[in-house]
Amino acid sequence: MPPMQGADFVPIPRGGAADRRADGAVCMAGRAAKSVYNAAVMEEVSRMALNTLLIRPDAESLPKYIVEKHYLRKHGPNAYYGQSAK
Repeated sequence: MPPMQGADFVPIPRGGAADRRADGAVCMAGRAAKSVYNAAVMEEVSRMALNTLLIRPDAESLPKYIVEKHYLRKHGPNAYYGQSAK
């Protein structure tokens, strides 16, 4: 995976291991580098969502059928995307 060009990461102070309030979403993968990449992508998507709401607080969410389509294509009973070949 190519590195995210121009990304600006700011260290976030965190509490101790027992302080679960400071935890965010978890991005696990088979390799540490892939986990870091996934976390960076999630941060960028979160930044875009925040900026959308700052620019247009009345922005509407995606219609439910689009959210379900993209979720179910990978995780539904008839999943067809992201499945390994058997």
